[in-house]
Amino acid sequence: MAYRADGAVKWRYADPDSASFAGPTTVTMGGVVYAAGRLRGSGWRVYALRDAGASAELLWTFEPGGPAPGSVSATVGPDGTVYVSAWGGHTVWQQ
Repeated sequence: MAYRADGAVKWRYADPDSASFAGPTTVTMGGVVYAAGRLRGSGWRVYALRDAGASAELLWTFEPGGPAPGSVSATVGPDGTVYVSAWGGHTVWQQ
């Protein structure tokens, strides 16, 4: 979900395969949003989205495999590497 400066919802992204997003997202200076979500049933997926004004443009997804690690958050390092960390601080995926 993206918000305008006045707090109104700008857009929402929904994946029909995802039960929920699993934690905080991160936004790069270039406007790419990274998030992770739990899939219905089992597993999880990492998302890269771009703000396209009134909607989100899906750039790519990746399913790391294994069970969803609970609460996860995505961040981007100074070299552009995307890291996804689980509760407790351990890295569960990076690209």
